[in-house]
Amino acid sequence: MQTKAKATERINARISPDVKARAQAELAKNGLTISEYMRIVLTDVAKDGLPRYFGQPSAELTASIKEMIDIFNGEKLPDHSVSSVAELNRDLDS
Repeated sequence: MQTKAKATERINARISPDVKARAQAELAKNGLTISEYMRIVLTDVAKDGLPRYFGQPSAELTASIKEMIDIFNGEKLPDHSVSSVAELNRDLDS
């Protein structure tokens, strides 16, 4: 009795030769190929979605981080200053 082969799709990804070689070496330590690993990962994402730790920050958080980087780099001054710790705490709590 013959069984039908499941239809498959090809996925291509471009990475540096160095990354590919290092990934192949790490996967080989566990008896896996890149194709097998990609099948495992993509099947898991299809079934359960992205891992919790893989989430992207919100646009608001990203903007806040960029603003803080600019401030620390001296490229942007804060909108106002405070003259005491109590004033700073009050501003942070508001």
